[in-house]
Amino acid sequence: MTTRAERRGGAPVGYLEDIGTVEANAVMYMRLWCSGPEAQAAVWKDFAEAFGGREGAEHMRSFEALMTMLVQHARRPLMRHSVSCRCLGADECAFAHLVGAAMDGDLEQAAMMAALIVRPDAATTIAYQTEKVGISLAQITRRDSMVSLDTEKATHAATCVRH
Repeated sequence: MTTRAERRGGAPVGYLEDIGTVEANAVMYMRLWCSGPEAQAAVWKDFAEAFGGREGAEHMRSFEALMTMLVQHARRPLMRHSVSCRCLGADECAFAHLVGAAMDGDLEQAAMMAALIVRPDAATTIAYQTEKVGISLAQITRRDSMVSLDTEKATHAATCVRH
């Protein structure tokens, strides 16, 4: 049984289209990464297409390191909606704002956002790691190699993950 506190991280707080494109892509990549090996391969492919093989692998390793750190240092299981859901969960929203602040170089704000989903002692380290990832995601977005945000077919009731 899932506790109320755990469900809180999955509570819908908005929609992907309400946040910036880079941040929405970050949420989509997080969802894909958490969906298993096949979806992770799709993330790898996007990074390779955007940056080329060698450079893409470097950017991807930074993303993998960030995801590993988030999972290892999370205060509770990281909650997410399904890949096709247009809703934005509370943890996903915190992650999106973490990416946005870090990408903009506001590492103090990024660390505060990280502390919403990870232990406080890991928040600063995660903010620094997120800065690299945010810059990579901004470059992918500029190169028009974005994750497809096909929200037309998604419906909240049919696709949201409930934990």
